[in-house]
Amino acid sequence: MSVCLGGYCLGVQPNAGNTRAADGSYYLTMPADVVPYAILLVNHTSRRTNAYLSVDARSVGTFRLLPAQSLLLEHPSWSQQRFTFFAADSAPSATGIRSGDPTNGLISCRYLPELELRVMPEPKMMMLQRRAAAAEAMMMMRTSAVPAGREGGTALTGHSGQRLIQAGAIMEDQRGAVSITLRLLAPPRGDGITPLPGRGPQSTPYPKPVEPPIYYLY
Repeated sequence: MSVCLGGYCLGVQPNAGNTRAADGSYYLTMPADVVPYAILLVNHTSRRTNAYLSVDARSVGTFRLLPAQSLLLEHPSWSQQRFTFFAADSAPSATGIRSGDPTNGLISCRYLPELELRVMPEPKMMMLQRRAAAAEAMMMMRTSAVPAGREGGTALTGHSGQRLIQAGAIMEDQRGAVSITLRLLAPPRGDGITPLPGRGPQSTPYPKPVEPPIYYLY
């Protein structure tokens, strides 16, 4: 599931579902407290596009998307280690993730399309426009004033075999910029453990103390 706007989409895989808050902001709930994940970038437009991507308000690179192309990104442009989500309240100190940091969980992408110097044939352009409209229409999201979940952030772990190559420069159309931001959440805490009726700790009755004997002289 992803968030789509203006012919572009941003998402994370895996995730356990999207929530749109009452103010129009977007949240994605992760399936566990610790999860390696990949970031989904989608270009439904007819133009080449540069995607400026940040995680927890830190730049992780700029990525080129061709018309009608998607990219499932496993790591930053400057590292082969994988994006890994950690719930803030249980993250190891080595991750640098701290509870209460307002940047925790933020995934943001600014899409800048190529300045259009030539016009794409109309049938293909219409097909891409229909595809973009369908992607936005298919966003099935829960709406909630206060999204359920706990805060979390991203660190880099392990190794990704995904390889990136350097792209050539393009002239960007600043007027066509589209920005999408979402926040990752750890799953809500469970309600604890409740035994089935009739099950639970068992014990024999506690023996009552024996009254001491009373003696008398005769």
